[in-house]
Amino acid sequence: MAEPERPARRRSIRSAAVAVVALLAVGTGAYAASTAFGSASGSDQYRTAVATTADVDQFVYLTGSVARSSTTTLSFPALGTVESVAVHVGQRVKAGQTVAVMDPTSLQAALLDAQAQLAQAQAQEIAAGTTTSGSGGGSGSGGGSGSGSSGIPTGGGGTPTSTATHGSGGGSGGGSTGSNPVLTTATIARLDQLSASLTQAITTMDNAVTHQRKACAALQSATPPATPRPTASGTTASSRPVPGSPAPSVIRKCLAATSASQGAMTTAATAVAAYNAAVTPVLQDLIDLAHSGGGSGGGSGSGGGGGSGPTSTPTGGSGSGATAHSSSSGSGGGAGGSGGGSGGASSLAAAEAQVIQGQLAVTQAQQALAAATLTTPIDGTVGAVDMTAGSPASSGSTITVVGDGDAVVTVQAPLTTLPQLRADQTAVVTQPGGRSLDGTVSQISLLPTSGTTSSTPTYAVTVTVADAPTTFATGSQAAVRIAVKHAVGVVTVPASALTMTGATQATVQVLTGGTPTTQSVKVGAVGGGRAQVTGLDAGARVVLADLSASTTSSTVG
Repeated sequence: MAEPERPARRRSIRSAAVAVVALLAVGTGAYAASTAFGSASGSDQYRTAVATTADVDQFVYLTGSVARSSTTTLSFPALGTVESVAVHVGQRVKAGQTVAVMDPTSLQAALLDAQAQLAQAQAQEIAAGTTTSGSGGGSGSGGGSGSGSSGIPTGGGGTPTSTATHGSGGGSGGGSTGSNPVLTTATIARLDQLSASLTQAITTMDNAVTHQRKACAALQSATPPATPRPTASGTTASSRPVPGSPAPSVIRKCLAATSASQGAMTTAATAVAAYNAAVTPVLQDLIDLAHSGGGSGGGSGSGGGGGSGPTSTPTGGSGSGATAHSSSSGSGGGAGGSGGGSGGASSLAAAEAQVIQGQLAVTQAQQALAAATLTTPIDGTVGAVDMTAGSPASSGSTITVVGDGDAVVTVQAPLTTLPQLRADQTAVVTQPGGRSLDGTVSQISLLPTSGTTSSTPTYAVTVTVADAPTTFATGSQAAVRIAVKHAVGVVTVPASALTMTGATQATVQVLTGGTPTTQSVKVGAVGGGRAQVTGLDAGARVVLADLSASTTSSTVG
Protein backbone atom coordinates (compact mmCIF):
# COMPACT_ATOMS: atom_id res chain seq x y z
CA MET A 1 0.00 0.00 0.00
CA ALA A 2 3.06 2.27 0.09
CA GLU A 3 3.32 2.64 -3.68
CA PRO A 4 1.18 5.79 -3.98
CA GLU A 5 3.67 7.80 -1.84
CA ARG A 6 6.62 7.41 -4.23
CA PRO A 7 5.83 10.37 -6.50
CA ALA A 8 5.81 12.73 -3.56
CA ARG A 9 9.20 11.52 -2.44
CA ARG A 10 10.62 11.91 -5.93
CA ARG A 11 9.40 15.50 -6.08
CA SER A 12 11.03 16.14 -2.74
CA ILE A 13 14.35 14.72 -3.96
CA ARG A 14 14.23 16.82 -7.12
CA SER A 15 13.49 19.98 -5.16
CA ALA A 16 16.42 19.33 -2.90
CA ALA A 17 18.70 18.82 -5.92
CA VAL A 18 17.57 22.12 -7.45
CA ALA A 19 18.28 23.92 -4.21
CA VAL A 20 21.81 22.48 -4.06
CA VAL A 21 22.52 23.57 -7.65
CA ALA A 22 21.26 27.05 -6.88
CA LEU A 23 23.50 27.34 -3.87
CA LEU A 24 26.49 26.20 -5.91
CA ALA A 25 25.70 28.82 -8.56
CA VAL A 26 25.49 31.56 -5.98
CA GLY A 27 28.75 30.44 -4.48
CA THR A 28 30.48 30.38 -7.84
CA GLY A 29 29.19 33.89 -8.67
CA ALA A 30 30.32 35.18 -5.33
CA TYR A 31 33.76 33.70 -5.93
CA ALA A 32 33.95 35.20 -9.40
CA ALA A 33 32.87 38.58 -8.10
CA SER A 34 35.36 38.35 -5.32
CA THR A 35 38.12 37.57 -7.81
CA ALA A 36 37.12 40.37 -10.22
CA PHE A 37 36.88 43.08 -7.62
CA GLY A 38 39.67 41.66 -5.52
CA SER A 39 38.10 41.61 -2.13
CA ALA A 40 41.39 40.29 -0.74
CA SER A 41 40.38 40.53 2.91
CA GLY A 42 37.23 38.62 2.28
CA SER A 43 35.21 41.67 3.30
CA ASP A 44 33.36 44.11 1.05
CA GLN A 45 35.19 47.20 2.33
CA TYR A 46 37.39 47.71 -0.79
CA ARG A 47 36.71 47.49 -4.46
CA THR A 48 39.99 46.45 -6.09
CA ALA A 49 41.55 45.51 -9.42
CA VAL A 50 44.71 43.75 -10.47
CA ALA A 51 47.56 45.45 -12.35
CA THR A 52 47.93 43.61 -15.67
CA THR A 53 50.19 43.68 -18.70
CA ALA A 54 48.45 45.09 -21.81
CA ASP A 55 48.69 47.47 -24.76
CA VAL A 56 47.47 51.05 -24.35
CA ASP A 57 46.60 53.59 -27.07
CA GLN A 58 46.01 57.23 -26.16
CA PHE A 59 44.04 59.52 -28.48
CA VAL A 60 43.16 63.19 -28.77
CA TYR A 61 39.64 63.90 -30.07
CA LEU A 62 39.00 67.09 -32.03
CA THR A 63 36.54 68.41 -34.64
CA GLY A 64 37.32 70.57 -37.65
CA SER A 65 36.35 71.68 -41.16
CA VAL A 66 37.29 69.99 -44.43
CA ALA A 67 38.97 71.64 -47.42
CA ARG A 68 39.80 69.97 -50.72
CA SER A 69 43.20 70.64 -52.22
CA SER A 70 41.82 70.57 -55.77
CA THR A 71 38.24 71.86 -55.78
CA THR A 72 37.26 74.29 -58.54
CA THR A 73 34.13 76.40 -58.96
CA LEU A 74 33.34 77.18 -62.59
CA SER A 75 31.30 80.11 -63.91
CA PHE A 76 30.95 82.10 -67.12
CA PRO A 77 33.13 85.25 -67.18
CA ALA A 78 30.47 87.32 -68.96
CA LEU A 79 26.74 87.86 -68.59
CA GLY A 80 24.46 85.99 -70.94
CA THR A 81 22.01 83.09 -71.15
CA VAL A 82 22.85 79.48 -70.35
CA GLU A 83 22.20 77.44 -73.48
CA SER A 84 22.82 73.95 -72.05
CA VAL A 85 24.19 72.14 -68.99
CA ALA A 86 26.04 68.92 -69.81
CA VAL A 87 26.67 67.43 -66.34
CA HIS A 88 24.84 66.47 -63.17
CA VAL A 89 25.77 66.06 -59.52
CA GLY A 90 27.86 62.95 -58.90
CA GLN A 91 29.04 62.63 -62.50
CA ARG A 92 32.71 61.90 -63.14
CA VAL A 93 34.43 64.38 -65.44
CA LYS A 94 37.82 64.62 -67.11
CA ALA A 95 39.98 67.71 -67.53
CA GLY A 96 38.88 69.62 -70.63
CA GLN A 97 35.36 68.16 -70.65
CA THR A 98 32.50 70.54 -71.46
CA VAL A 99 30.18 71.12 -68.51
CA ALA A 100 27.97 73.96 -69.82
CA VAL A 101 27.52 76.21 -72.86
CA MET A 102 26.36 79.83 -73.03
CA ASP A 103 24.39 81.33 -75.92
CA PRO A 104 27.21 83.04 -77.89
CA THR A 105 25.02 85.63 -79.64
CA SER A 106 25.52 88.45 -77.15
CA LEU A 107 29.22 87.63 -76.82
CA GLN A 108 29.72 87.76 -80.58
CA ALA A 109 27.95 91.12 -80.67
CA ALA A 110 30.17 92.39 -77.85
CA LEU A 111 33.26 91.34 -79.80
CA LEU A 112 32.10 93.19 -82.90
CA ASP A 113 31.33 96.26 -80.79
CA ALA A 114 34.86 96.17 -79.39
CA GLN A 115 36.32 95.80 -82.87
CA ALA A 116 34.27 98.79 -84.06
CA GLN A 117 35.52 100.89 -81.14
CA LEU A 118 39.06 99.87 -82.03
CA ALA A 119 38.44 101.00 -85.61
CA GLN A 120 37.23 104.37 -84.36
CA ALA A 121 40.36 104.72 -82.24
CA GLN A 122 42.47 103.94 -85.30
CA ALA A 123 40.58 106.61 -87.25
CA GLN A 124 41.46 109.12 -84.54
CA GLU A 125 45.06 108.02 -84.79
CA ILE A 126 45.00 108.69 -88.53
CA ALA A 127 43.51 112.13 -87.95
CA ALA A 128 46.26 112.91 -85.47
CA GLY A 129 48.80 111.70 -88.03
CA THR A 130 47.81 114.40 -90.50
CA THR A 131 49.34 117.05 -88.23
CA THR A 132 52.72 115.33 -88.37
CA SER A 133 53.00 115.03 -92.18
CA GLY A 134 55.62 117.83 -92.31
CA SER A 135 56.02 121.18 -94.09
CA GLY A 136 59.08 123.23 -94.78
CA GLY A 137 60.19 126.61 -96.02
CA GLY A 138 63.58 128.01 -97.00
CA SER A 139 65.13 131.44 -97.57
CA GLY A 140 68.21 132.35 -99.52
CA SER A 141 70.40 135.39 -99.65
CA GLY A 142 73.22 136.38 -101.97
CA GLY A 143 75.67 139.20 -101.81
CA GLY A 144 76.83 141.11 -104.92
CA SER A 145 80.35 142.46 -105.50
CA GLY A 146 81.64 145.21 -107.80
CA SER A 147 85.05 146.12 -109.24
CA GLY A 148 86.39 149.22 -111.07
CA SER A 149 89.42 149.97 -113.31
CA SER A 150 92.01 152.63 -112.42
CA GLY A 151 92.33 155.75 -114.56
CA ILE A 152 95.71 156.26 -116.26
CA PRO A 153 96.54 159.97 -116.69
CA THR A 154 97.90 161.32 -119.96
CA GLY A 155 99.46 164.60 -120.46
CA GLY A 156 101.33 166.97 -118.17
CA GLY A 157 102.48 166.53 -114.72
CA GLY A 158 100.53 165.50 -111.84
CA THR A 159 100.12 162.33 -109.81
CA PRO A 160 96.91 160.47 -110.23
CA THR A 161 95.10 159.21 -107.18
CA SER A 162 92.56 156.41 -107.50
CA THR A 163 89.75 155.64 -104.99
CA ALA A 164 87.82 152.37 -105.51
CA THR A 165 84.37 151.82 -104.13
CA HIS A 166 83.03 148.24 -103.99
CA GLY A 167 79.35 147.49 -104.44
CA SER A 168 77.19 145.07 -102.45
CA GLY A 169 73.76 143.48 -102.75
CA GLY A 170 71.50 140.82 -101.25
CA GLY A 171 68.56 138.62 -102.03
CA SER A 172 65.98 136.38 -100.31
CA GLY A 173 63.59 133.53 -101.18
CA GLY A 174 60.67 131.54 -99.60
CA GLY A 175 60.11 127.76 -99.47
CA SER A 176 56.91 125.88 -100.39
CA THR A 177 54.90 123.62 -98.06
CA GLY A 178 55.77 119.89 -98.28
CA SER A 179 53.16 117.29 -99.30
CA ASN A 180 51.83 114.14 -97.37
CA PRO A 181 52.57 111.06 -99.46
CA VAL A 182 50.21 108.84 -97.40
CA LEU A 183 46.94 110.67 -96.85
CA THR A 184 45.89 111.40 -100.36
CA THR A 185 42.44 112.73 -101.12
CA ALA A 186 41.36 109.36 -102.48
CA THR A 187 42.59 107.53 -99.38
CA ILE A 188 40.75 109.82 -97.00
CA ALA A 189 37.53 109.49 -98.99
CA ARG A 190 37.82 105.69 -98.97
CA LEU A 191 38.36 105.53 -95.20
CA ASP A 192 35.43 107.88 -94.54
CA GLN A 193 33.17 105.68 -96.63
CA LEU A 194 34.25 102.49 -94.83
CA SER A 195 33.87 104.16 -91.42
CA ALA A 196 30.31 105.20 -92.20
CA SER A 197 29.46 101.68 -93.39
CA LEU A 198 30.98 100.19 -90.24
CA THR A 199 29.01 102.49 -87.94
CA GLN A 200 25.78 101.64 -89.69
CA ALA A 201 26.48 97.89 -89.58
CA ILE A 202 27.26 97.94 -85.85
CA THR A 203 24.11 99.92 -85.07
CA THR A 204 21.97 97.48 -87.08
CA MET A 205 23.61 94.53 -85.36
CA ASP A 206 23.02 95.89 -81.85
CA ASN A 207 19.36 96.49 -82.62
CA ALA A 208 18.96 93.00 -84.11
CA VAL A 209 20.56 91.31 -81.09
CA THR A 210 18.33 93.27 -78.70
CA HIS A 211 15.26 92.26 -80.69
CA GLN A 212 16.34 88.61 -80.69
CA ARG A 213 16.83 88.63 -76.93
CA LYS A 214 13.32 89.94 -76.37
CA ALA A 215 11.71 87.61 -78.92
CA CYS A 216 13.36 84.46 -77.61
CA ALA A 217 12.80 85.39 -73.96
CA ALA A 218 9.08 85.00 -74.65
CA LEU A 219 9.60 81.26 -75.15
CA GLN A 220 9.76 80.71 -71.41
CA SER A 221 6.57 82.64 -70.64
CA ALA A 222 4.49 81.63 -73.67
CA THR A 223 1.33 79.53 -73.21
CA PRO A 224 1.55 76.51 -75.51
CA PRO A 225 -1.34 75.75 -77.90
CA ALA A 226 -3.56 72.72 -77.73
CA THR A 227 -1.92 69.57 -79.07
CA PRO A 228 -4.02 67.34 -81.43
CA ARG A 229 -4.58 63.79 -80.20
CA PRO A 230 -6.09 60.81 -82.10
CA THR A 231 -9.59 59.54 -81.29
CA ALA A 232 -11.14 56.09 -81.64
CA SER A 233 -12.67 57.06 -84.99
CA GLY A 234 -9.31 58.00 -86.41
CA THR A 235 -9.91 61.74 -86.24
CA THR A 236 -8.02 64.10 -84.04
CA ALA A 237 -9.22 66.12 -81.15
CA SER A 238 -7.56 68.87 -79.17
CA SER A 239 -6.05 67.91 -75.86
CA ARG A 240 -4.71 70.10 -73.12
CA PRO A 241 -1.53 72.02 -73.81
CA VAL A 242 1.65 70.06 -73.24
CA PRO A 243 3.54 71.70 -70.34
CA GLY A 244 6.80 73.27 -71.44
CA SER A 245 5.94 73.28 -75.16
CA PRO A 246 5.98 76.86 -76.57
CA ALA A 247 3.48 78.10 -79.11
CA PRO A 248 4.54 77.82 -82.78
CA SER A 249 4.09 81.56 -83.26
CA VAL A 250 6.55 82.25 -80.45
CA ILE A 251 9.04 79.80 -81.95
CA ARG A 252 8.71 81.40 -85.39
CA LYS A 253 9.33 84.87 -83.97
CA CYS A 254 12.39 83.67 -82.09
CA LEU A 255 13.78 81.89 -85.16
CA ALA A 256 13.19 84.92 -87.37
CA ALA A 257 14.85 87.24 -84.85
CA THR A 258 17.77 84.82 -84.48
CA SER A 259 18.23 84.65 -88.25
CA ALA A 260 18.13 88.45 -88.51
CA SER A 261 20.68 88.91 -85.74
CA GLN A 262 23.02 86.34 -87.29
CA GLY A 263 22.77 88.12 -90.64
CA ALA A 264 23.42 91.49 -89.02
CA MET A 265 26.46 90.12 -87.21
CA THR A 266 27.80 88.69 -90.47
CA THR A 267 27.40 92.09 -92.13
CA ALA A 268 29.08 93.83 -89.19
CA ALA A 269 31.96 91.36 -89.23
CA THR A 270 32.43 92.00 -92.96
CA ALA A 271 32.44 95.77 -92.36
CA VAL A 272 35.00 95.44 -89.58
CA ALA A 273 37.25 93.28 -91.75
CA ALA A 274 37.00 95.69 -94.70
CA TYR A 275 37.82 98.69 -92.53
CA ASN A 276 40.77 96.97 -90.90
CA ALA A 277 42.11 95.85 -94.28
CA ALA A 278 42.05 99.45 -95.51
CA VAL A 279 43.21 101.27 -92.41
CA THR A 280 46.06 98.99 -91.30
CA PRO A 281 48.57 99.81 -94.10
CA VAL A 282 47.66 103.50 -93.99
CA LEU A 283 48.12 103.63 -90.24
CA GLN A 284 51.49 101.93 -90.41
CA ASP A 285 52.73 104.29 -93.15
CA LEU A 286 51.60 107.29 -91.11
CA ILE A 287 53.39 106.06 -88.01
CA ASP A 288 56.57 105.46 -89.99
CA LEU A 289 56.33 108.91 -91.56
CA ALA A 290 55.73 110.62 -88.21
CA HIS A 291 58.67 108.88 -86.58
CA SER A 292 61.00 109.77 -89.48
CA GLY A 293 60.35 113.53 -89.23
CA GLY A 294 57.67 114.26 -91.78
CA GLY A 295 57.61 115.80 -95.28
CA SER A 296 59.94 118.26 -97.05
CA GLY A 297 59.74 121.80 -98.38
CA GLY A 298 61.59 123.76 -101.02
CA GLY A 299 62.91 127.30 -101.40
CA SER A 300 64.61 129.64 -103.85
CA GLY A 301 66.62 132.85 -103.59
CA SER A 302 67.54 135.77 -105.77
CA GLY A 303 70.96 137.35 -106.27
CA GLY A 304 72.13 140.72 -105.09
CA GLY A 305 72.96 143.81 -107.15
CA GLY A 306 76.34 144.88 -108.52
CA GLY A 307 78.76 147.44 -107.11
CA SER A 308 80.39 150.61 -108.66
CA GLY A 309 83.94 150.95 -109.82
CA PRO A 310 86.63 153.45 -108.57
CA THR A 311 87.02 156.97 -109.93
CA SER A 312 90.49 158.39 -110.69
CA THR A 313 90.93 162.00 -109.80
CA PRO A 314 94.09 163.61 -111.27
CA THR A 315 95.95 166.21 -109.36
CA GLY A 316 98.66 168.41 -110.74
CA GLY A 317 99.40 171.53 -112.50
CA SER A 318 98.68 170.65 -116.06
CA GLY A 319 97.44 167.85 -118.16
CA SER A 320 94.23 166.06 -118.29
CA GLY A 321 93.18 163.18 -116.10
CA ALA A 322 91.49 160.14 -117.37
CA THR A 323 88.22 159.05 -115.75
CA ALA A 324 87.93 155.36 -115.30
CA HIS A 325 84.83 153.58 -116.41
CA SER A 326 82.92 152.00 -113.61
CA SER A 327 82.06 148.40 -113.82
CA SER A 328 80.15 146.09 -111.52
CA SER A 329 79.14 142.52 -111.33
CA GLY A 330 76.81 140.71 -108.84
CA SER A 331 76.20 137.16 -107.95
CA GLY A 332 74.11 135.41 -105.28
CA GLY A 333 71.39 132.89 -104.70
CA GLY A 334 68.94 131.63 -102.16
CA ALA A 335 69.19 128.22 -100.64
CA GLY A 336 66.14 125.99 -100.36
CA GLY A 337 64.74 125.09 -97.02
CA SER A 338 63.39 121.90 -95.54
CA GLY A 339 61.76 121.00 -92.27
CA GLY A 340 59.22 118.83 -90.52
CA GLY A 341 56.29 119.70 -88.36
CA SER A 342 56.11 118.52 -84.71
CA GLY A 343 52.95 120.14 -83.48
CA GLY A 344 50.89 116.90 -83.80
CA ALA A 345 53.24 114.56 -81.91
CA SER A 346 51.29 114.72 -78.62
CA SER A 347 47.98 114.18 -80.39
CA LEU A 348 49.37 111.13 -82.13
CA ALA A 349 50.64 109.69 -78.82
CA ALA A 350 47.19 110.10 -77.24
CA ALA A 351 45.55 108.45 -80.23
CA GLU A 352 47.97 105.54 -80.03
CA ALA A 353 47.02 105.07 -76.36
CA GLN A 354 43.35 104.87 -77.37
CA VAL A 355 44.24 102.22 -79.93
CA ILE A 356 46.01 100.14 -77.26
CA GLN A 357 42.93 100.32 -75.03
CA GLY A 358 40.78 99.29 -77.96
CA GLN A 359 43.03 96.32 -78.67
CA LEU A 360 42.75 95.25 -75.02
CA ALA A 361 38.94 95.44 -75.19
CA VAL A 362 38.95 93.27 -78.32
CA THR A 363 41.18 90.71 -76.61
CA GLN A 364 38.88 90.55 -73.58
CA ALA A 365 35.82 90.13 -75.80
CA GLN A 366 37.56 87.33 -77.69
CA GLN A 367 38.37 85.59 -74.42
CA ALA A 368 34.76 85.92 -73.22
CA LEU A 369 33.52 84.42 -76.49
CA ALA A 370 35.97 81.54 -76.19
CA ALA A 371 34.74 80.96 -72.61
CA ALA A 372 31.15 80.53 -73.83
CA THR A 373 31.96 76.83 -73.66
CA LEU A 374 32.66 76.10 -70.00
CA THR A 375 35.13 73.26 -69.37
CA THR A 376 36.60 71.74 -66.22
CA PRO A 377 40.36 72.14 -65.77
CA ILE A 378 40.69 69.09 -63.50
CA ASP A 379 39.59 65.47 -63.21
CA GLY A 380 37.00 64.91 -60.53
CA THR A 381 33.37 64.55 -59.61
CA VAL A 382 30.64 67.16 -60.03
CA GLY A 383 29.75 68.27 -56.52
CA ALA A 384 27.14 70.97 -57.25
CA VAL A 385 25.30 72.43 -60.26
CA ASP A 386 23.80 75.89 -59.71
CA MET A 387 22.67 76.70 -63.25
CA THR A 388 19.99 75.50 -65.65
CA ALA A 389 19.46 75.80 -69.39
CA GLY A 390 17.66 79.01 -70.32
CA SER A 391 18.53 80.81 -67.10
CA PRO A 392 20.65 83.98 -66.97
CA ALA A 393 24.35 83.33 -66.45
CA SER A 394 25.55 85.43 -63.53
CA SER A 395 28.31 85.29 -60.94
CA GLY A 396 26.09 83.01 -58.85
CA SER A 397 25.63 80.52 -61.69
CA THR A 398 28.33 77.96 -60.93
CA ILE A 399 29.31 74.32 -61.28
CA THR A 400 31.59 72.85 -58.60
CA VAL A 401 33.96 70.03 -59.45
CA VAL A 402 35.58 68.18 -56.56
CA GLY A 403 39.00 67.12 -57.77
CA ASP A 404 40.67 63.83 -57.13
CA GLY A 405 43.37 63.85 -54.49
CA ASP A 406 43.85 64.89 -50.90
CA ALA A 407 41.57 66.60 -48.44
CA VAL A 408 42.71 68.46 -45.34
CA VAL A 409 40.90 68.86 -42.04
CA THR A 410 41.83 71.84 -39.89
CA VAL A 411 41.15 71.41 -36.17
CA GLN A 412 41.75 73.73 -33.23
CA ALA A 413 43.85 72.17 -30.47
CA PRO A 414 43.89 73.76 -27.00
CA LEU A 415 47.18 74.73 -25.44
CA THR A 416 47.02 71.87 -22.93
CA THR A 417 46.81 69.33 -25.76
CA LEU A 418 49.49 70.91 -27.98
CA PRO A 419 52.51 69.22 -26.28
CA GLN A 420 51.08 65.81 -27.15
CA LEU A 421 50.87 66.54 -30.87
CA ARG A 422 53.58 66.30 -33.52
CA ALA A 423 53.78 66.01 -37.27
CA ASP A 424 53.38 62.57 -38.88
CA GLN A 425 51.12 61.25 -36.13
CA THR A 426 48.40 58.93 -37.43
CA ALA A 427 44.77 59.96 -37.24
CA VAL A 428 41.31 58.68 -38.09
CA VAL A 429 38.92 61.16 -39.75
CA THR A 430 35.18 60.52 -39.69
CA GLN A 431 32.32 62.58 -41.10
CA PRO A 432 28.87 62.42 -39.51
CA GLY A 433 27.13 59.37 -40.91
CA GLY A 434 30.13 58.55 -43.08
CA ARG A 435 32.95 56.08 -43.07
CA SER A 436 36.26 56.58 -41.30
CA LEU A 437 39.45 57.24 -43.25
CA ASP A 438 43.07 57.24 -42.22
CA GLY A 439 44.88 60.56 -42.02
CA THR A 440 48.17 62.07 -40.94
CA VAL A 441 49.03 65.18 -38.95
CA SER A 442 50.76 67.33 -41.57
CA GLN A 443 51.13 70.72 -39.89
CA ILE A 444 50.92 72.29 -36.43
CA SER A 445 50.75 76.07 -36.17
CA LEU A 446 53.19 77.74 -33.82
CA LEU A 447 50.97 80.81 -33.43
CA PRO A 448 47.60 80.86 -31.66
CA THR A 449 44.51 81.19 -33.78
CA SER A 450 43.33 84.76 -34.15
CA GLY A 451 40.38 85.55 -31.93
CA THR A 452 41.21 83.09 -29.14
CA THR A 453 41.84 84.49 -25.67
CA SER A 454 45.28 84.55 -24.10
CA SER A 455 44.07 82.38 -21.22
CA THR A 456 42.62 79.65 -23.46
CA PRO A 457 44.41 79.88 -26.82
CA THR A 458 43.94 77.30 -29.54
CA TYR A 459 46.29 76.31 -32.34
CA ALA A 460 45.45 75.18 -35.86
CA VAL A 461 46.39 71.58 -36.60
CA THR A 462 46.10 70.24 -40.15
CA VAL A 463 45.33 66.59 -40.82
CA THR A 464 45.69 65.32 -44.40
CA VAL A 465 43.52 62.55 -45.82
CA ALA A 466 45.10 61.08 -48.95
CA ASP A 467 42.83 60.35 -51.95
CA ALA A 468 39.72 61.36 -50.04
CA PRO A 469 36.32 60.55 -51.58
CA THR A 470 34.12 63.36 -52.86
CA THR A 471 31.95 63.16 -49.72
CA PHE A 472 34.79 64.95 -47.98
CA ALA A 473 33.75 68.23 -49.55
CA THR A 474 35.06 71.68 -48.77
CA GLY A 475 33.22 73.23 -45.84
CA SER A 476 31.93 69.97 -44.34
CA GLN A 477 32.72 68.94 -40.77
CA ALA A 478 34.69 65.91 -39.60
CA ALA A 479 35.71 64.33 -36.30
CA VAL A 480 39.42 63.64 -35.90
CA ARG A 481 41.02 61.10 -33.58
CA ILE A 482 44.79 61.53 -33.32
CA ALA A 483 46.92 58.75 -31.83
CA VAL A 484 49.36 60.49 -29.50
CA LYS A 485 50.77 57.49 -27.57
CA HIS A 486 51.02 53.75 -28.20
CA ALA A 487 52.39 51.49 -25.46
CA VAL A 488 52.86 47.74 -25.99
CA GLY A 489 53.14 45.14 -23.22
CA VAL A 490 53.20 47.57 -20.34
CA VAL A 491 51.84 47.39 -16.77
CA THR A 492 48.40 48.96 -16.63
CA VAL A 493 45.81 49.76 -14.00
CA PRO A 494 42.32 51.22 -14.29
CA ALA A 495 42.55 54.99 -14.73
CA SER A 496 40.14 55.42 -11.84
CA ALA A 497 42.75 53.95 -9.49
CA LEU A 498 45.08 56.90 -10.02
CA THR A 499 45.25 60.08 -7.99
CA MET A 500 47.15 62.57 -10.16
CA THR A 501 49.81 64.65 -8.42
CA GLY A 502 51.40 66.15 -11.54
CA ALA A 503 51.29 66.03 -15.34
CA THR A 504 52.76 62.52 -15.39
CA GLN A 505 52.91 61.67 -11.66
CA ALA A 506 50.25 59.89 -9.60
CA THR A 507 49.69 57.66 -6.57
CA VAL A 508 47.81 54.38 -6.21
CA GLN A 509 46.56 52.50 -3.14
CA VAL A 510 48.05 49.00 -3.18
CA LEU A 511 46.21 46.47 -1.06
CA THR A 512 48.60 44.13 0.75
CA GLY A 513 47.36 41.75 3.47
CA GLY A 514 44.06 43.57 3.60
CA THR A 515 45.69 46.94 4.27
CA PRO A 516 46.06 49.64 1.56
CA THR A 517 49.36 51.52 1.23
CA THR A 518 50.12 54.55 -0.95
CA GLN A 519 52.60 54.05 -3.76
CA SER A 520 53.88 56.61 -6.29
CA VAL A 521 53.84 55.74 -9.99
CA LYS A 522 54.68 57.44 -13.26
CA VAL A 523 51.82 57.61 -15.74
CA GLY A 524 52.34 56.99 -19.46
CA ALA A 525 49.69 56.34 -22.09
CA VAL A 526 46.07 56.57 -20.98
CA GLY A 527 43.27 55.13 -23.07
CA GLY A 528 40.41 52.68 -23.07
CA GLY A 529 39.87 53.23 -19.36
CA ARG A 530 43.36 52.00 -18.42
CA ALA A 531 46.64 53.80 -17.75
CA GLN A 532 50.21 52.76 -18.28
CA VAL A 533 52.15 52.97 -15.01
CA THR A 534 55.81 52.65 -14.12
CA GLY A 535 56.82 51.73 -10.56
CA LEU A 536 54.22 49.01 -10.01
CA ASP A 537 54.51 45.29 -10.71
CA ALA A 538 51.97 43.29 -12.62
CA GLY A 539 49.74 41.33 -10.29
CA ALA A 540 49.58 44.02 -7.64
CA ARG A 541 46.08 44.67 -6.36
CA VAL A 542 45.10 48.33 -6.38
CA VAL A 543 42.17 49.90 -4.60
CA LEU A 544 39.48 51.38 -6.78
CA ALA A 545 37.23 52.52 -3.98
CA ASP A 546 36.78 52.29 -0.23
CA LEU A 547 33.13 51.43 0.11
CA SER A 548 33.10 52.49 3.74
CA ALA A 549 34.25 56.03 3.02
CA SER A 550 33.51 58.90 0.68
CA THR A 551 35.10 58.49 -2.74
CA THR A 552 37.30 61.20 -4.22
CA SER A 553 37.58 60.86 -7.97
CA SER A 554 40.24 62.20 -10.28
CA THR A 555 40.04 62.63 -14.02
CA VAL A 556 43.00 61.20 -15.91
CA GLY A 557 43.89 61.79 -19.54
